[in-house]
Amino acid sequence: ETLRALAEEAGTLSAVTTMELPERMFPAGVRAIAQRRLDQIPLDYHPLLRLSAVNGRQLDLNILRRIDPVLDLNVWLLVCAEACLLELEDGEWRFAHDKLRDGILNGLAPDQLPKLHRMVAEATEAVYPGDASYAYQLVDHWHEAREIDKEIQYTHLAVEQRLASSDYHTALLLLKRTIESVPDELSARLRVLLAE
Repeated sequence: ETLRALAEEAGTLSAVTTMELPERMFPAGVRAIAQRRLDQIPLDYHPLLRLSAVNGRQLDLNILRRIDPVLDLNVWLLVCAEACLLELEDGEWRFAHDKLRDGILNGLAPDQLPKLHRMVAEATEAVYPGDASYAYQLVDHWHEAREIDKEIQYTHLAVEQRLASSDYHTALLLLKRTIESVPDELSARLRVLLAE
């Protein structure tokens, strides 16, 4: 479906290799497949699917239980697996395909995303308090939730982790993104870390 959409845009299939590719693509055929699978899921299961999609391809069942302690998670997982939205791979639940996850994310209104990222970030902090290994994920969630103080806090932790593992490129990208998204008066410490 993606190749077909690119070929239509370029004019021919062979012209695809010379065109500038879009950053993200979600062709109508793929959108229809994702929607058909979503339509098989009861509506009261959709909120947890949205939160799962916001959190990433891999599902963290501890976070999902924290967000919705009432829902029978085992039944939810089986229903989503029967609709071929989720799959069990090496003992871990995940979306069956990234495009299915993208389909859920593309169906969200822009004003929903910050709220969902906030919910996932708060649940992550509650389930894994003080666990610095979640700092990188929390930077992204707080960035999308537009919570500047939390974004700065976790940027420091995530950058320190990346520097400790000699991942300078990721540390620089993370610092630059956060510096660009926060007011100048709040980015002074980040600028010092960037200079270092």
